[in-house]
Amino acid sequence: MEPLKQWLQQFTEANHGTQDDIAEKWLNDPHIQAWCDVHPHLDVATQRAHVLRLAQYARDRLHCTHCPGLARCPHDMQGHYTTLEVIVQGEQHTIVDRQTPCNLYVAHASQQYIRARIKSFYVDERALTQEYTHEEIIGRDLRRATDVEKVIDYIKSVSEQQTLPPKGLYLYGDFGTGKTFLASYLLYELAKKGYTGVIVFMPDFIEDLKRLMHDREALHETLVVLRETDLLVLDDIGAEQLNAWARDHVIGSILNYRMNRKPTFYTSNQTIDQLTQHLSFTMRDGEDAYKGKRLVERIAPYVTVIEVRGDNQRQRGHETE
Repeated sequence: MEPLKQWLQQFTEANHGTQDDIAEKWLNDPHIQAWCDVHPHLDVATQRAHVLRLAQYARDRLHCTHCPGLARCPHDMQGHYTTLEVIVQGEQHTIVDRQTPCNLYVAHASQQYIRARIKSFYVDERALTQEYTHEEIIGRDLRRATDVEKVIDYIKSVSEQQTLPPKGLYLYGDFGTGKTFLASYLLYELAKKGYTGVIVFMPDFIEDLKRLMHDREALHETLVVLRETDLLVLDDIGAEQLNAWARDHVIGSILNYRMNRKPTFYTSNQTIDQLTQHLSFTMRDGEDAYKGKRLVERIAPYVTVIEVRGDNQRQRGHETE
């Protein structure tokens, strides 16, 4: 509360008014008025007595409306915003404030939790900690503008419908066109809506599974996380060296559980047909077209395929692949 007192004093001096004048201005703030409308039993004297807390609430609301991303959060406690509660003791009403974690902070904490357990967990931190406008992302390479707009339309659809569709996205294209960045951006935007998300880098994940084969508890915990998270991204699928157990009993199990329940997203350098051929081959057992096609049947019907075209963004110093 002390930083806000100092800020209020500076605000008062800058506006050449008394603290009573400034309190009056704050009590007319639309965020405060909306909150007070929900608590009509509070008289003006009580509101004035707690104007600092109300001002903090209004200031946080304004910042959150124009959220600059978690890394640049301007609040006193990063990733937390002020909520207010009324405590009633007899005839006396007291407004108390609490610091509540925002959706981005919760998502970041969830990612840290997952990262400690899944070594192959990966996310482009820039896309999860920085605020990008649609124009900024599209403007980096106009050749991929139509493709990026499809990802943005997906995010808008979730926001408007306030629910996740059963279908995810399959982003494929040449090296460095920004597929992973777009998947990370999608997680960031939907994290602000309260959805959890995980990205696993498939080549490393397959190596992780070899270690987890001998730790049944850790394997079970990993599978639960990947099955239950709202949004799952399998990054760079098709670049891993598969074994039959990982393909059939792990990836197959995860996708079998998620289909028609929660959307799964993919980034790849391969088309769906090329991926089918890749998934048909394992180092030990050679080619098994049936097994590859069986797994793709858990992918293709549950995604919208988007080819991400354009220049290599890594060479331009903008994005990871």
